[in-house]
Formats: sequence, C-alpha cells, structure tokens
Amino acid sequence: QKVIVRDGQAVASRMALSKPAWVACTETTATLTIASAPAGARLEYKEYPEAWSAARSVALDGDAEKKVEVPGLNPGSTYQFRLAHASAVGPELVVDTQAPGCTPKPRRCVIA
Repeated sequence: QKVIVRDGQAVASRMALSKPAWVACTETTATLTIASAPAGARLEYKEYPEAWSAARSVALDGDAEKKVEVPGLNPGSTYQFRLAHASAVGPELVVDTQAPGCTPKPRRCVIA
C-alpha cells in the first residue's frame, strides 16, 4: 500500500494492485491467475469497448495466489480485466476469446 503525504499528513492511500495473468481461453471462458489481492478485492471485467461503469466483477477472498475462471463470455470477443479494491484499480489485461468452433475438442479413442 502506498501512502501519499503532504506537509507531514497522510492525505491519500493508494493500493498497489497486481495485473491479472492470462492462463487460457476458450470460446466462452477465460482463466486467469491473480498473484495477490487484498481482502475485499474483486476482479472486474468488461467486453471491449464497453465503459468500466458497465463492468461485471468476481469477488476475491484474501491475498493468496489463486486461479480464477470467468465463464459466460462471448465467443470471438475482446475483454479487459483488472483488479479493484475500494477506489483503487490495477493495470488491465486484455484477452481475446476464441472464435466459435476453434476450441480444440478432446480426442476420443475407440477400440473395437
């Protein structure tokens, strides 16, 4: 946490939030890792070019590294993700979901 001091008085506090890291994407799901997040933080995300005021969010509990899966995304779209806590926001990660029909399907082996 960064504290801004003027004339010997703490006037503002800025939370240093990490940038989410990309793990994988399918047509409708993004999987990210969060290195650390303070209690009460949330992962905000939106489809580009929507405004951040229209963003959805996922609550995060605690500051341990965690993997977060975000389902319900639109295929072939660009999304922006960031951490938020109180009035602080972290750097953005931009992710493209895959186009319909491009997600590799698991192979099946049939022995007759």
